[in-house]
Amino acid sequence: MNKMSLIILLLSTILLGACNQNTKDKYAEDSQKHQYATSQEIKELKSLLKDGENKEFITRLAVLKDSNNKEVTILSKEFINSLIQEKNIKFLNEEQDFIQKEQTLFDEKTRKKVKRIISKEKAKLLDEMALNINNNNYAKVKELYENILLVSNQEALALYEYGNYLEKGERSYNASYNLAINVNPLYKGRLKNEITEAITDKSYLGTSIYDPMDKNEWEANYNTIKLSRKNTEIANKEEEPVDLNTPSEPYPPQIGMTDYEVLNESTWGKPKRINTTVTVDGKREQWVYSYDKYLYFEDGYLVSMQY
Repeated sequence: MNKMSLIILLLSTILLGACNQNTKDKYAEDSQKHQYATSQEIKELKSLLKDGENKEFITRLAVLKDSNNKEVTILSKEFINSLIQEKNIKFLNEEQDFIQKEQTLFDEKTRKKVKRIISKEKAKLLDEMALNINNNNYAKVKELYENILLVSNQEALALYEYGNYLEKGERSYNASYNLAINVNPLYKGRLKNEITEAITDKSYLGTSIYDPMDKNEWEANYNTIKLSRKNTEIANKEEEPVDLNTPSEPYPPQIGMTDYEVLNESTWGKPKRINTTVTVDGKREQWVYSYDKYLYFEDGYLVSMQY
């Protein structure tokens, strides 16, 4: 190999080495930038947690949910514990879907704890509604019904409408009808017997052109109005209305549903058997569908599923 060839080979080796070093430096720099950004984000998370900026904290957390960073997981747990200590059940309820979905951020124990706390708070509100109905405090019943935790809660709706029924003091077919269209005929919640008696009230028999309502008519009225409301909702979304003669489609059980919603409105329906445990903390039920399908309820609310 001549002198010129050796010089060219040497220069090529030097240039190649320089390129490789530049590449390594670039990767190292990018890695440091990522490390710095992550550290900065964690610092911001800590600050938000300390300042009680819950909305912003959960927003940042959603961005970092796939980071697999232990500090993020630890801060997530501290965040939930702080909400529980503050008794901020409203925010826990608002973010429950996110908490239950993000299993990398919140372990099973934490997720179950959140479900249990929310379920107990809902049960407490429903107990208060029933108590105030019995005490004829209908203004308080209305106030409790407006609590954000009871939005779309069918038992709360039934108690609210029963309170309206009692407050008006009217005993007629119209009064029973207005109550019937808001209470599922298979209702098993608080004041079940009293509500059933009000809907099937016979005290006005012979004084009205309408006969008192029986269970079959109650069911027919309830289902008709339910489908009519669904039609209206769909029409408001500028979609094709459903046929009133077509029953609503059942759907899989979802965490937070009541026991009668699971029984009558879900695809799972009636279980093969129910195992009940009553403790000082309340009533727990295990609904058994098959050897590998179970639903777990606490105080009438679905808190866990196994299938």
